[in-house]
Amino acid sequence: MTQGDCGGCWAFAATETLSDNLCITSNGAINVTLSAQDAISCDSSDWGCNGGQPKNVWKFLSDTGVSTNDCTPYVSGPGKTNGTCSSTCSSNSMPYKKYKCEHSNFYRGFDTIKQGITQYGSVHTVMLVWQDLIQYKKGVYKHLEGNLMGPHSVKIIGWGKDKDVDYWIVQNSWGASWGMDGFFNIDMNDFGSSTGRGGAWNCGGSAAEATQLSVKESKWREFVDEFERKFETKAEETLRRQIFYSNLERIQSKQEANDGAQYSFLTPFADWSKEEFQGMGLSAKARPAVATHQLPLLDTSALPESFDWREKGAVNTPVNQGKCGDCWAFSTIANIEGVNFVSGSKKLVKLSEQQLTDCSTATGNEGCQDGYPSDAFRDMVQNKYGLMSETDYPFTSLMGKSGACQAVPAKESVFIKGWTNISSDEDQIAAALVKYGVLSMAINAGVDGMEFYKSGISTPKEFECPAARINHAVNMVGFGVEDGKKYWVVRNSYGPKWGEEGYYRIARGACGVPNKNYQCCGLNTMVTTALMDPSESIIV
Repeated sequence: MTQGDCGGCWAFAATETLSDNLCITSNGAINVTLSAQDAISCDSSDWGCNGGQPKNVWKFLSDTGVSTNDCTPYVSGPGKTNGTCSSTCSSNSMPYKKYKCEHSNFYRGFDTIKQGITQYGSVHTVMLVWQDLIQYKKGVYKHLEGNLMGPHSVKIIGWGKDKDVDYWIVQNSWGASWGMDGFFNIDMNDFGSSTGRGGAWNCGGSAAEATQLSVKESKWREFVDEFERKFETKAEETLRRQIFYSNLERIQSKQEANDGAQYSFLTPFADWSKEEFQGMGLSAKARPAVATHQLPLLDTSALPESFDWREKGAVNTPVNQGKCGDCWAFSTIANIEGVNFVSGSKKLVKLSEQQLTDCSTATGNEGCQDGYPSDAFRDMVQNKYGLMSETDYPFTSLMGKSGACQAVPAKESVFIKGWTNISSDEDQIAAALVKYGVLSMAINAGVDGMEFYKSGISTPKEFECPAARINHAVNMVGFGVEDGKKYWVVRNSYGPKWGEEGYYRIARGACGVPNKNYQCCGLNTMVTTALMDPSESIIV
């Protein structure tokens, strides 16, 4: 291959050397052409088309590895771009694999370089290029004239002797039309070029030491790229990687349990421990709260087969509560946004979760530590305050800390007049959803693997998420039927990259039904809604 106008000779020499070493140490079992482009794009310790150093790239090959040329073909020939570092192949149909060197060798001295070539194959070295090398056609090159052009990485594949001249057999990266089909012989004692005199590198050891990166490692890199993970220290990265590897086993077990849904490592919590995830919800003990109004039971005889407030424009895109345990605030806000839409405005506004997180404390809510939608409703009604917009009071508690209340009464635009509890009967919940809008509710999110939910209709077992242990506030936005299976559509506060673009589907019709082989994780036990026009209700 030819490097073109890109100064990536260092990447070509290193990856082609490693390709040879892998083939030889595995007795031909690993026979691949590795990607120079991958090194140019991804090795941040070197400078892409502006050059690189052997010690840097060989550390990169040991720590990270590269994909094959078929997976990541060369695109930097024009020399204007280093390309984009990616953890997927350019062809989506090709599986992504990387290869690395677990044990790199450095040789100094001609005899040790020869030993390295004999044992493991070619070596990567640096020479000085003079102008007369460009005109080389055949024979043994020795610098005679012309100016120095600079250092250049090449691959030594062997050696020989022509009369009394010892020479190296070298592969260049200037294409097959140069020299002897891309190769040249160079006088070992040509001090002008210093070929091999600065040392040489290759990959040694057994084939087991130089094999594909593990599937776990590839998934980890895909996860880090997808969610743009940044780590402040190496220790933090190591910890998160270990948790991720452990979670891969949990994901596999959850998928094998076959509860009807799909689970994946490409979710925001794949590097969180189970304890971290479960620590961001409601307290285990619910606080009783008396609603301001009691709604009459609704007629359920004509319920539609499916209904979804998203289709009517009454639901904002799911947002991410981060490490703050204020799911209660997100559930409250989504409910009030939906009720405000249904109550006559038909306008979807984006209200401030942060305002409730910081300010709703008079009735027992505790910011990022704990809270309940019913307590937020009660606080708003008793203290007669409304909600500001997300623009006026943006969310800042992503890392898990609430702040001092910064509410501005003049900017409070949406108020409620009361709130009520909804019956635990699932048909009554469905009827209330249709009539009153998006509902606030709570669920037992302790079901093992919920943080890895990706798609489908979940049918969790009773022992996985008993109804008595609800610990996470969410919203009911719709219901439907798929392949004969009824489901609820739940809006979560884990962001749009979790689940079905931020939503969760769970089986409908199982709440409290004895002898069912699945349950609903208590989603029917704490359903509430704010009221803006409580004229049809009974004041209590």
